Amino acid sequence: MNGPNEQPGTLLLFARDPGSANQVLALYEMLTDQISGARPDSDSPVASLVRRLATGRSISDIRVAASRAALALLGDAGIAVEDWDSVRDIDAISARLADGQVAEIVTGLSDRDDRTPQKLWFAAKALGARTTALLDDTTVAHRMARADLDQRFRLPDGELVLPSVIAAIDDQSRNALIAAGITADTITVIGHLHIHRFRRIAADMPEDSVRALRESWGAQDSDHVVLFASEPLREMAAEGKQRDVDELAVLTDLLERIRVGDPITTNREPDSTIVVVRPHPREDDSKFAALPHDMKPRTLVSRDGSSAQAILAADTVVGISSMMLVEAASIGRPAHSMIDFDPAAAACPF
Repeated sequence: MNGPNEQPGTLLLFARDPGSANQVLALYEMLTDQISGARPDSDSPVASLVRRLATGRSISDIRVAASRAALALLGDAGIAVEDWDSVRDIDAISARLADGQVAEIVTGLSDRDDRTPQKLWFAAKALGARTTALLDDTTVAHRMARADLDQRFRLPDGELVLPSVIAAIDDQSRNALIAAGITADTITVIGHLHIHRFRRIAADMPEDSVRALRESWGAQDSDHVVLFASEPLREMAAEGKQRDVDELAVLTDLLERIRVGDPITTNREPDSTIVVVRPHPREDDSKFAALPHDMKPRTLVSRDGSSAQAILAADTVVGISSMMLVEAASIGRPAHSMIDFDPAAAACPF
């Protein structure tokens, strides 16, 4: 614990997947604005969190670490990021925290394929460091996620481990956490940090970069581009996470709906419709190799452009529960889920 005259110590922000990287990136920008005096004062829950994390710290007191897909995302944003891909066991994590004099840690909420955030919470508790976990979406409240939500708070051996604070996006997420056994007074609702930032990025996106991406897909002005935001459900199934949907089956269903003129997915004929499959960063593109290339609508796989560019270049965004659906809905673009997920509702907690 720090005494009243002691410095608050190093703040470590950690992410390992795109969702948590998005939240960490938005928080980092809020913290630097707060420290530099550029952030307007507010009494909102997120403002209280930012003030607490920033008070007594300089920007140099904030370290950012990442592994897996989050490394590239944060690096591309121009942030100096520590590579933690090889930091796996609790002893190594504890040594990093102690050597860096880390007093507080903010992480995303990892899934069962990577328990680094959970190990960070465990190691931090032993060192007396405070921890905050940022939820990066509202799908924890969806019926599919509720069945194994508690697994996201367990170490590989099954031991339950909790951060000091869990920052949820909305009240439904908070209620789902409480139903999973999380103590209510450890949960705060802060809204969606990433969506705030995404809206600004989309508003400032140059039109020529959007048009260039659309042209790279081979789309004309008269074409209707459906962007399919895929998800790594098959990859997660290999880790034991069961869902009653499959991304390739959903994509196949989408293509068939377009062929029969389903107005939910497109209002154009298959001949003038292009489906652009955008894989999740944790997906292997080879899984889409069997897609038919000799049938309408024309279908291609592309990771080109940022999510904002791709959403703006498309006419409709379709998927399961991808963050790209929420991003699209947040800026008023057509977004449709092929399951019982409401992108517009998920985009509301600003």
